Amino acid sequence: MINKLSRAAIISLFVAVIFSLMPACGQLSGGTIGAQEVSAFYPNDIGVGYLDNSGTAHHVTLDSAHPYYINGDSEPLAEEPSGGYNAYYNVSSRTLYLNHYDGIEIDEREGDDKLTVVLEGDNRIVSNNYCGIGANKDLEVTSTSGGKLKVICNAASDYVGIVSGGDIAISGSADIDIQVSLEDNDPLGIATFYGSVSITDSSKVKILVEDTEAYDNAYGIYAENNLVLTTTKPIEITVKNTGEQGSATGLHSNNDNISISNTENIKMDLAAHTIDVYYPIESLES
Repeated sequence: MINKLSRAAIISLFVAVIFSLMPACGQLSGGTIGAQEVSAFYPNDIGVGYLDNSGTAHHVTLDSAHPYYINGDSEPLAEEPSGGYNAYYNVSSRTLYLNHYDGIEIDEREGDDKLTVVLEGDNRIVSNNYCGIGANKDLEVTSTSGGKLKVICNAASDYVGIVSGGDIAISGSADIDIQVSLEDNDPLGIATFYGSVSITDSSKVKILVEDTEAYDNAYGIYAENNLVLTTTKPIEITVKNTGEQGSATGLHSNNDNISISNTENIKMDLAAHTIDVYYPIESLES
């Protein structure tokens, strides 16, 4: 049985304003990429890459001519490497396969259709550019083999783990671990400001959001429309905001619609001046 939860919406204008100004990863406005600084990152298709020893990001574009990438390489490959790839982008199906990928943010600049990210093995994203995964329209992160993805955003400008300009779906047996920690802006674990968020099937999600800036609003999961949590696996959300007058929100749906199939699967740990679980999980009716 799915519980339908609703309460008066908290209109977070800061989100729409910040989101419309975000360069590079997640610079989405009404489902379209903003023109500012587009050429400075990925002119088209999918952006991947790596951080060097000094912490400098090196961006690599995957397209139909060069769809393969190996961790740490400065150039994409036209043919599948004999030792296997760490990222492969199938342009025709708009599917990005991550196979033990260890690099910087996954950034889609100009896509008009849904982007699917398939996880194989253990993958890690360390971002210094606003988000871990950013999609222009709908985004699905999935796995058929229990693939894992850790997203770490801890630079001064990072504040979204996974973001899209449409719906976000975590499905299959994907195992997602998101860590967003910063001292400025309003951090979010998973966020869409134009669509819904769903976590379904046997997918597993763990989110840690930490903030120290005064008057900031920190979110675990933020959805403009519906928030649907029907996975059979745990969802763990920790949001800690130590800034003066700061707030911590576990689940937020801007149209007041959260559906949860099994409240026992959801664990929250919130700490801030103002706490908003959306509804305390322990008080939900079955």
